[in-house]
Amino acid sequence: MIPAIVIFILAYIAIASEKFPRHWAALIGGGLLIVFGVLSPMEALMYISWETLGLISGMFILVSILNEAGFFSWLALAAGG
Repeated sequence: MIPAIVIFILAYIAIASEKFPRHWAALIGGGLLIVFGVLSPMEALMYISWETLGLISGMFILVSILNEAGFFSWLALAAGG
């Protein structure tokens, strides 16, 4: 329990300091939880919300397609006029 709390506090400080990218702080924190035996690799995979990752990936793909098609430029012109 103590290693989990220490890792959480260190990851939180790293994120709050904004000196490191947040995703790296989270990945390193998760990796340390596995290294120190707080979580097994299988438990760590069970905590991942695959539905959320799929949703976010789909949104990124949709926005990329809309951006390439010029939708947002058109929308800005339509809203301004």
